[in-house]
Amino acid sequence: MHKTPALLCLVSVFVSAQPNRTKVDDALTQLDAASIKARRSGGTCRAAVYDALVEVSDRLDAARMRARPRTLSRLNEELSDLHSSAVAAGCSDEVLGLLSSAMETLEDARFGLFTGRRADDEDDAAVAQVAPLTVSVNEVVDNAPAVRVSLPQLTLRGMKGQAFKLAAKVRAGHGPWSQADVTPTWSVPAEPFVWKNAWSQAFRVSQLAAMNDGSGRFIVRVSVLDGQGAELGFREKRFELNVPPPAVAVPAVVAARDCGTGADLGCTQTRDGAFPVERAGFVTVVEGLKAEKNEKKRAKAAGPACAALYLTAAQFSVILDLFSSDKEKLDVAQALAHRVVNLVDAQGYAGRFRQPDDRARYTQLLAPLLNPNAAPKAWRVEGEMDNTHFTFEAPTKEAVNAQCRTWKESDIRLQGFIMRLSIKGGRSRSDMLNTDKACNAVTEAASPLY
Repeated sequence: MHKTPALLCLVSVFVSAQPNRTKVDDALTQLDAASIKARRSGGTCRAAVYDALVEVSDRLDAARMRARPRTLSRLNEELSDLHSSAVAAGCSDEVLGLLSSAMETLEDARFGLFTGRRADDEDDAAVAQVAPLTVSVNEVVDNAPAVRVSLPQLTLRGMKGQAFKLAAKVRAGHGPWSQADVTPTWSVPAEPFVWKNAWSQAFRVSQLAAMNDGSGRFIVRVSVLDGQGAELGFREKRFELNVPPPAVAVPAVVAARDCGTGADLGCTQTRDGAFPVERAGFVTVVEGLKAEKNEKKRAKAAGPACAALYLTAAQFSVILDLFSSDKEKLDVAQALAHRVVNLVDAQGYAGRFRQPDDRARYTQLLAPLLNPNAAPKAWRVEGEMDNTHFTFEAPTKEAVNAQCRTWKESDIRLQGFIMRLSIKGGRSRSDMLNTDKACNAVTEAASPLY
């Protein structure tokens, strides 16, 4: 029987999707087994992870016939957090192992869906496949014991000529992440690019001992970042190390705090001398926001609702998840980020945004809060021109102003763009005709890039 090219293409996409759906089914089986083990274990393990596991499984099951790569990525982020909660709750090795296996299976399915998708299936053209990490706990570096983490292979698609870098961080089973160690930036030389024996890094045992929460369990995460710092893919590896925990006494009054987000170490941290809001106050805020059905009005209400409160990164995440629109998420993040006590743990939430530009904006939003002394690397001006998004960058505000003046005086097409930006910046129509006033408005509207 003769097949048309369109039919052959459809058959090819269908066939390529089958192994990936099989992997999603395998991950579902692993999650179901983990939830059963958690339920049967009872106690703190069941209370900490069972309901959340069932919810994640239901969402994965609902999406599996039309699973999108970014959907699997978001679910994997949630499973990573659930694994940490399971460690903190004392769940069995069976539960922890099944969660780890499900994450590995979903990551393989995510990459497979990228390579087999139609061009219009996904907004993101770039994808990274990070091979399973290897960990050696008996290394010696500079005459000191260390744990070496290696990435045996990295595959990049849709990125020829683009910049990328790697970032590695580690944490105890349910502790905060360490500061990420970031590699230099490289350029992708080929399409696809397969890099064997790509990277390795040693973590000193003394560093890990200082982080130990008493469980002896650690998690290392290696991420692939694009030139804007957005995460394209990641792998996590769990390992155990027999080192004593640091002798740090935690006041009983701090340990007893409950922020309504499970095992949340941010609940014991402070900002400006204040602790984050506890369960009752947090639940009141969340329920109040949920009661507003209009998402734009809900976003405007988030800032005032939390104006007198401090939040943990986990609480911040719960509030962000109340919004489906990237724009509303960004507005809420801008309103609340400075109230987060452990903001470094919120860096990974960039993956909650659908569009790469919005992920980059989220990362840029956090940068000056995480490092107030950091100087901007550049300044960006963006807006609409001829019904399309337009942007340009310059190393300093003075350079932004100079570029604006050049366009204002010599480029008729760009004059309208500059005038619209001036009006948006609060200038009158008469002001926009004046080069100084118009370009001053454009410069003031420029966003810092860190």
